[in-house]
Amino acid sequence: MKVEMDMGLPVAAVAMVFTREDPSFLIMERSAHPGDPWSGHLAFPGGKVEAWDMDSLDTAIRETREEVGLKLQREQCSEIRPHAIAGHYSGRKITVAPYLFEIESKVDLELDDREAKRAFWVNIQEFLDPQRHEEEAFYSILEDKFPFFRVDDVRLWGFTYEQLIKKIKWKDIC
Repeated sequence: MKVEMDMGLPVAAVAMVFTREDPSFLIMERSAHPGDPWSGHLAFPGGKVEAWDMDSLDTAIRETREEVGLKLQREQCSEIRPHAIAGHYSGRKITVAPYLFEIESKVDLELDDREAKRAFWVNIQEFLDPQRHEEEAFYSILEDKFPFFRVDDVRLWGFTYEQLIKKIKWKDIC
């Protein structure tokens, strides 16, 4: 059984899917599962590298298809982002390989409700609006305040938020 490790941690991969027309990015709200520290979080589609995956890019493509029904192709991957560690505050750190996919326009999604409670497209201009960003301490054991972007009653924060901030500032994709 192949278990990919990076920096001594298990590896997961995510698909950062952006649209060129009406520039937006794909976010899903993860379904709730007992014992899963990421239950209910907003995130990019993705998951752990499995033994049958060719590589972590294959994982990002497979997980996106399984979770939201979007069939990505390797050729649509326009950038491999640096690996980063997620899960600092959950106690379950994992190395994440983010892959940027650019597609022409928004597509209808078919959710697997075991994986995704909902999925939606967030307009980049809305994300860039400073009025939509907040900061608060929402882990009761920590005093640190975390920046986040609110989508309805759920916070987009942590790894996903950081990747979006870095990507949108790094390259003008609007």
